[in-house]
Amino acid sequence: MVLSASLHGCLAATGQGQPPRKPTSIHPRAGVRSSVFLPVSGNVYPLGYYSMTIGIGNPPKPFQLDIDTGSDLTWVQCDAPCTGCTLRRDQLYNPSKNNFVDCKDPICLAVNSPNPPQCKNPNEKCCFQVQYADHGSVLGFIVLDTFPLRLVNGTLSKPNLAFGCGHRLQNRGLHPPTPTAGVLGLGKSKASISSQLSSMGVTKNVFGHCLGDNRGFLFFGADFVPKSGMTWTRMLQSSSYKHYSSGPAELLFSGKPTGIKGVNVIFDTGSTYAYLNLKVYETVLNLVRHQQPSMHKTL
Repeated sequence: MVLSASLHGCLAATGQGQPPRKPTSIHPRAGVRSSVFLPVSGNVYPLGYYSMTIGIGNPPKPFQLDIDTGSDLTWVQCDAPCTGCTLRRDQLYNPSKNNFVDCKDPICLAVNSPNPPQCKNPNEKCCFQVQYADHGSVLGFIVLDTFPLRLVNGTLSKPNLAFGCGHRLQNRGLHPPTPTAGVLGLGKSKASISSQLSSMGVTKNVFGHCLGDNRGFLFFGADFVPKSGMTWTRMLQSSSYKHYSSGPAELLFSGKPTGIKGVNVIFDTGSTYAYLNLKVYETVLNLVRHQQPSMHKTL
């Protein structure tokens, strides 16, 4: 799926081309827009998630992150100290005093939108909390650090990006947490990595990913957007939609209308499977039972 600033979507094909081995360094505001190409690993079964590895800090420390278009904020498990972290302490992100973002910083407002933070004093740290659909949650502080990114035009960009230093994790779902270090938030807000890279002039506000069996790729920028051979689906541009959505959909079964219309569907790489609300699920189940009477006892 390719998701862009103009909120168009498609199923991604293949990407080619790798960054040179000997890049030069540029300042992120030098006005040189290019693309970032990152390998992806994972599968739907048995892992149930896709992830990529990115370096943070100077010198960079690698962190494996879940790819999630259903949330905005990127965060990593953080030694602040941490409660509920699943990684060893030497694998956690270790912030310095200069990394923390002030409560009144514009990026703090973006992270906490639409509910602005209540800043009691100018030096208060910016906090965040994310609640996930599986009832898991993460609490922490917003920090700034270097993300060394090799661009496909042969340069090395070192933007300072804002992300979450998660120091209190809770997993209340039915399944154990993934063994990754955190989440790569690719949502629509100004706090997402794609939006930050765009505002700094590193890449265009376009990202996409191709997910296969045990491998794939993720890119930021427009160099890998397929030019032909794709079927495109327009995404809603309304700011009232927090998630990427193609808008109200109609349910068809075997190509025929079912009478179910106006179903809002969102695209979320953080969810392993497609989920239906109760009304739609019961309709599909009844149609399957009607088409396959012998399956009635097992469904």
